Amino acid sequence: MSAPLLILDDDPAQIMALEEFLRDAGHTNIVSFNRAAPALAFVTKTLPALALLDVRLAAGETSEEIALHLLSVGAPFVFLTGLVNLDSLNNRLAGTHFVEKPFSTDTILTLLADHGIHAGG
Repeated sequence: MSAPLLILDDDPAQIMALEEFLRDAGHTNIVSFNRAAPALAFVTKTLPALALLDVRLAAGETSEEIALHLLSVGAPFVFLTGLVNLDSLNNRLAGTHFVEKPFSTDTILTLLADHGIHAGG
C-alpha cells in the first residue's frame, strides 16, 4: 500500500470536502486529523506521501511542529491557509509552499501531480 495523504485542518467541513474530493479522484489512503498532537504522533511513525496542513488550528494550535518534523525527515507538505501574512511562521519554514484558501480542486490535483502522487493510493 502506498503512503497515505495526510490532512490536518480544524474545520470538519474542510476535512470532509478534501476527503471526498480525494476519494472521488481515486485516492483511498487518506488520514485526517483536526488537532496537532495526534497528527504529530502519526507522522513520527508513518511518513505521508504528502501532508496538507492548515497553518492555524483551533485553541491556538498550529501545524508548525508537524511541518518542522516533516521538513527534518524530507517528507513533503503544503500549507493550506486563509492567512495572508505567514511571517509569524518559524524561520526554518520560510519558502515553504502554501496554497491560499479557498482553493480549487484543480489546485489540489496539481499539487498531487507535482509530488508524483497519482490515483490508486
